[in-house]
Amino acid sequence: MSEVYETLRSLHDAAWDMIAEGARSRTAPAHLVGLATTGTDGTPQLRNLLLRGAAPGPGEVEMLTDLASGKIAELAADPHAALLAWDAERALQLRLSLVVGIESGKALDAAWDAVPQRARENYGGTPHPGTPLAAPGDYLPGTDRGRFARLRGRVMRMDVLHLGEARHVRATFSRLDDFAGAWCAP
Repeated sequence: MSEVYETLRSLHDAAWDMIAEGARSRTAPAHLVGLATTGTDGTPQLRNLLLRGAAPGPGEVEMLTDLASGKIAELAADPHAALLAWDAERALQLRLSLVVGIESGKALDAAWDAVPQRARENYGGTPHPGTPLAAPGDYLPGTDRGRFARLRGRVMRMDVLHLGEARHVRATFSRLDDFAGAWCAP
């Protein structure tokens, strides 16, 4: 096992390094993360999103989405969500429990300006995301600045698992104890 994961602090820091790298680099393993919510019908809902921001100090992550997507209604009804990331090279799995806030409007002007023109078509297509179609061509891409939103996830708990060759190690880190961490069985 790599010595870097012999202490709670080193495992915690490795997890945040992985998240921060995912937010910075399109080629990083944690750039594409799974976000799980509770559907408005009570069923689990899981989808992939691109990680757009990470701040270890306040313990937050950010993703962008279309205000018309189903996840917005789900998070408005229940802001609790989970994020899953895997890095095969590091053999590191991260599970984050989040409380997610939805941001939109003028506060996102700078973020919108940073979105490439082609990617802006992810915010404004017709009909809205998830609407049944008779044929794939019935969907029309479009750009609608009013549908651009940021999901800001406040990390409440981190579960970090390292699948080392010599041994597996796992720890949890909770906001309740300032992310001090505790070892647990893998």
